[in-house]
Amino acid sequence: MLDSPLITGGAPAADANARVLVCAVDRGLFGIQAGWVEAVYPTAATAVQATRTDSGQRQAFIVHRDEPALIVDLRQAIGLDGLLGTATRDAFVVLRSGPALLALPVDHCVGLRTLDLGGHPPVASAVRRDDGLPVGHLLELDGRMLVVLDPARILDARRRDDILSSQRRARAVCQRQHKLATLWEEIRRTPDPAALRTFASLCGRSGRARAAAGARAVLAALPGGAGDGSGLLPLLMRLAAEGRSGVLTCRCDGAPVALEIAAGRLMAVRSGGEHGRPVLAQVLAARCHEIAFTPGGVEAHRGSGDSTAAAVIAAFEARPVRRRRAGQ
Repeated sequence: MLDSPLITGGAPAADANARVLVCAVDRGLFGIQAGWVEAVYPTAATAVQATRTDSGQRQAFIVHRDEPALIVDLRQAIGLDGLLGTATRDAFVVLRSGPALLALPVDHCVGLRTLDLGGHPPVASAVRRDDGLPVGHLLELDGRMLVVLDPARILDARRRDDILSSQRRARAVCQRQHKLATLWEEIRRTPDPAALRTFASLCGRSGRARAAAGARAVLAALPGGAGDGSGLLPLLMRLAAEGRSGVLTCRCDGAPVALEIAAGRLMAVRSGGEHGRPVLAQVLAARCHEIAFTPGGVEAHRGSGDSTAAAVIAAFEARPVRRRRAGQ
């Protein structure tokens, strides 16, 4: 991963250079040689998940290319977390450290800099790791001290063994999410009962209870499913299975609703002046009557490739969470 080691034990060669990503954490500057850095993610747009270590501690991680990157606070790694308290960071720097990916929270990335190691020899950090090796080396950059980290030595042996014990659990989460994404693409094209059952099961295990409920509702409403075949959803799924086109109308809680279907795919849902997924979510949660289907006259919209089953599942997942009142 490294283009060249930052320091090899002796004085660096006069022409030695290192390309380093410089980041700010609190008031300090930290650097990582560019060859070790795999990605930088903004925290505001990155989902943080969590699992447990063997000791029962919570271990947060983000997903990078379907692989977990375990979040490690640099202050905790060098023993300053108790002095500085919690902080909110702007980005995660993902790098490989031994057998695992780490995600280091940073305030911001200063940028890539080329360090002249010949003109400014680095000094080993006083923070030591396994076998007395330094966690990084110190240099001066623009009048400030820069700590260029050795990714393999950010964690001491005890901390490394503890957080790496969560890696297997985190990988299982990533594999489940990858499987869910694959199944969802299949459901968007042509919903298969086996895919729907597996999707419902994996959603349930992943905390997506409403998506799991939607997949089970679609399964029951399919022709030959476990439902009784009556109601709006079974008729909608039968029209989808038959590839019909037309307008399905009904009254839900007294309001008129129109569902436009083209070649078995749901194109639009309208009720009064409202339309879209929120209306479909309301319709699926309501009692509908005066259900009728008028064939013909609906064309597919450009880019409307999702199956009706996928639209129903997405509507279930979009339903607002109902909070129980005290005493209920």
